[in-house]
Amino acid sequence: MKKIIIPLLCLVSQTIFCQNTFTKFITKSSVQWAADVTEPFHFNAPNLSLLLRERFNQGAIKVGITEGLANTSIEKNIPIESILLRIAPNRVQQIAGENGNVTGTTVEAENPLFSPSYFDSLVNDLVEIPQILYIQSGQLKSYIPWVSPKYAVFTSWGQRLGIANAFSTAFNTCRRISSRQKRSAVLLGRSSTPIQQDSTSQVQMLKQLYAQSLLQAMWPSLNTKNYQIFRLDSLSIIPFEKINMTLLDDAILNVPIYDAEGKLSNQTVTAAAQPLQASAFTKVELVQDWFYYAKDNKLFSRLQHLILYAHKYKNGRAEAQAVPVLKIMLN
Repeated sequence: MKKIIIPLLCLVSQTIFCQNTFTKFITKSSVQWAADVTEPFHFNAPNLSLLLRERFNQGAIKVGITEGLANTSIEKNIPIESILLRIAPNRVQQIAGENGNVTGTTVEAENPLFSPSYFDSLVNDLVEIPQILYIQSGQLKSYIPWVSPKYAVFTSWGQRLGIANAFSTAFNTCRRISSRQKRSAVLLGRSSTPIQQDSTSQVQMLKQLYAQSLLQAMWPSLNTKNYQIFRLDSLSIIPFEKINMTLLDDAILNVPIYDAEGKLSNQTVTAAAQPLQASAFTKVELVQDWFYYAKDNKLFSRLQHLILYAHKYKNGRAEAQAVPVLKIMLN
């Protein structure tokens, strides 16, 4: 039997790119699903971008340059002068004499790490966070391998081209968060990330089974102690086996009762509602809290809950706008 099952699993399970130190854990058989959900975040109380820039300027943390999770070789100890040159390549200017010959160089006094030009109001508190969402043994988890403050990129004549990562730091290969780190970490804020069920345009899949979406991969495990499900119309707990069509269509499904002679009686019974599958929900919204532990220079998140959206029915027709229907508690 094993000789038949193993080749079949190889056909339906797909790990997308070559693994590195940060992503090799997804090859474990206990990890059923994994995706790279890299997103920019604004954190201003405290300002994580400024905090990381200040600590780097003081020599308290090490930084590197990354090219995304697919990058298999990452230099993690780049000197500050290299980073300053990356942010402000025209900071060092040549000085020419009367005859046009270069006689020396001059360096702008302003530190680019705190420049209101490179870190203007649009990016002053902006960081990019690569996050691996994964399902291990039926439980949804989060892993943050590093964080990157953003800066504004300018041409030599001062034209703003866009934004890029100034550097990356808080490199982390340990997915476990200790009790000490949880107690001492600073809360950065809460985020809400929408994940469309019919598209993975905002995520890069790392591992899939049968091309499942996040909710489809989680669905068989929702009837476990890892999850608690609430109806949002009543804020009451709903057992997994009660997730059926009545959540979307409250029309009473009455079935007439006939007597022994075949005559219609005055009594009716309510028909069993059709169970809902993961495909009935069009969008998943992930809500999570973010924390920074300065002592170990570590960023992590605590997954709070998922909000499931679906189209409700009125007079037998699906409404155009999907609405929140269920909340799935993750902790």
